[in-house]
Amino acid sequence: MGQAAEQNQPEVVGRARARDIAAVATLWLPVLVVGVTATSWLDRLPADLPKQWGPDGVTSTAPTWLLLLIAVVLSLAAAVGSLLALPAGAAPNRRTIFLASGFVAGLAASVWLVCAGSTILAGSAEPEVGAWPLLAILSCGYGGIAALLASPWSAPPRTAALHDDAATDGAATDGAATDGAADLYADTEEAWSSTEVSPLFAWLAAALGLGAVGLLFGPLLAGGTTPAKLIGAATLAVIALVSAAFARIQVGIDARGLLVSSGTLGIPLRTIPLAAIDAVHADYLEALRWGGWGYRVMPGRSAVILRSGPGLIVSLTSGSQFALSLKEPDEPAGLLAALAKPA
Repeated sequence: MGQAAEQNQPEVVGRARARDIAAVATLWLPVLVVGVTATSWLDRLPADLPKQWGPDGVTSTAPTWLLLLIAVVLSLAAAVGSLLALPAGAAPNRRTIFLASGFVAGLAASVWLVCAGSTILAGSAEPEVGAWPLLAILSCGYGGIAALLASPWSAPPRTAALHDDAATDGAATDGAATDGAADLYADTEEAWSSTEVSPLFAWLAAALGLGAVGLLFGPLLAGGTTPAKLIGAATLAVIALVSAAFARIQVGIDARGLLVSSGTLGIPLRTIPLAAIDAVHADYLEALRWGGWGYRVMPGRSAVILRSGPGLIVSLTSGSQFALSLKEPDEPAGLLAALAKPA
């Protein structure tokens, strides 16, 4: 009986497979490379490392500890960020996350290798740059390895929502109709969903992405090499990725509760179970009143704010509140309140 029940359980769509875990493992290699080389080289490195070269050699330097710290923080952040691609909900954008994480991790590690490795091999505090910049350029595509390893994604066929004819025969009272709506949606795969788009975050992500490309390739095309600007490009790329996460938001309401995720990256942002909901209502959301734009966290409340305008406010049984920008919040507010109503 137990084995039969396990066989009848449907497979979770988008579940991470062994090859996806292997892909994530490759994105931790830059962290390992930075750690191993730092441990081996640190006692042989000068207090300052070259970070910019010109036609006549090294033109500027930076503290060794600072370049190492930047390399560790960025490569580690990218590696940890790659873990966000493993949940089933991130499956449609898994390869995109791997590409972005690999770009940041590879570039951060390569900048450290350019600055420190060239110094170690030359045995001088003012090494010639040589062909080291090629490493930084090639490292930008490091995420392609993980993307190729990742399982291919194909969207499952959408199933039609189930309808309860008894709940729509017109004979029920208003109160019974509300209960019927809750019963109706409780058995559906997805009761309500919406996609919210934010031009603000889309344009911001595009601008930062172009800035990152400019900092990366501009100095190289001009004939100079600037590892410090490569670090700046990686930083801008990270901020662009965060901005892109809020350019398109997916909102869903079903028997699990309220689900909010990044439609761009497929990363879950917030899930509120029905049992945790005390009340729901639609309201006008002032962005500054909720702390600004993006994912905001304040004492006693949090929010995903895309713009000042209509939105949904969910009061939780814990006493806190969660707000979400929605262009048409009335329908989801009523539905979520009906589903969260105690039986």
